[in-house]
Amino acid sequence: MGPLTTVAVIVGAASVVGVGLWLHGRSNRRQAQTRLAGRPQRDPTSFGQAYFADPEAGLAAEVRHLLANHVPFPLDGLAPDDALVQDLRMDELDSLSTVDFLLAVEDHFEIKVADADARVMRTFRDLVEYLARQGVQPRGIQRHEVG
Repeated sequence: MGPLTTVAVIVGAASVVGVGLWLHGRSNRRQAQTRLAGRPQRDPTSFGQAYFADPEAGLAAEVRHLLANHVPFPLDGLAPDDALVQDLRMDELDSLSTVDFLLAVEDHFEIKVADADARVMRTFRDLVEYLARQGVQPRGIQRHEVG
């Protein structure tokens, strides 16, 4: 095989892998969007008020706003018991999206979530309740976080 043939094979293989990854990501986005469709559509504030009591309602609204910056689809149909990984497919959308989201939560609320605590948080509700147990208070949405 000559050098041009080798290059052509490598480029072809890379193209196939790239298309496969794109299709996989598209499928995961579609699965998450389908799961959220058909549910009541709520903005972050009405979401917090509908599913959580004060002061967790404010925390839920802020966490949902932060989450919107880490998924490539609208969260209008989010439910509090949706699992971040299984239902929202965060692990499949981007291998670091879940970690980036948790870091954004830590930065926004100026806290540190212990690794052991993070490992047991499965749902959106788990995270909000954890923050409330830690005494975290709503801080308000900052302009640069609009998502």
